[in-house]
Amino acid sequence: MNNLRNNKGRFRRSLTKIYITVIIASFLVVVGGEKVMEWAEANEPIVIERIVEVDSNIIQLMKEDLVNNLRLEESGGRMEDGRLLYTNDPRQSMKKKCNKIGGVRDINCDSWGVMQFKIPTVIDFYDRLYGKEITEVEALLIALDEQKALKLAEDMIFEIEGAIWNWENSVNKKRSYYLQQIPFIRSLENI
Repeated sequence: MNNLRNNKGRFRRSLTKIYITVIIASFLVVVGGEKVMEWAEANEPIVIERIVEVDSNIIQLMKEDLVNNLRLEESGGRMEDGRLLYTNDPRQSMKKKCNKIGGVRDINCDSWGVMQFKIPTVIDFYDRLYGKEITEVEALLIALDEQKALKLAEDMIFEIEGAIWNWENSVNKKRSYYLQQIPFIRSLENI
């Protein structure tokens, strides 16, 4: 206690300045906080309207940007670079049907188009999203049609939880980007 007071029994100047600063800051916080709350209550409807107006235009741009980033990772973004990709199968789970010597290679072994879709993936998600069963040929045509492939990818990512992991290798390159953006965009849609 002796350290806080000077030789005349008064608080030291530095400590007095601190007390005065704390009292003034507390007063400003209380008074200022009330003013901020009054302003927020008076302006709340205007702020919400502005957010809603912006969301409808920006959400679609954010979705397209995310899908385009994924497209660039998958195939370089150009259709001519994304027609066919030989499947990398390090676990050799597809070895019997995909590595035929002198035979016909199964269509399901390769990834197609700018989004590098596998045919069973297109068939499965098309049915889940749109309620329509499609053939392998229709699935292949969707995968090779740039606009249809991008639309399917967008719907998969934002409508079905976890669908982004169909592009696991690409997602892992920018993991934090995708894992932050997808929930953020979904939350904007729910405003």
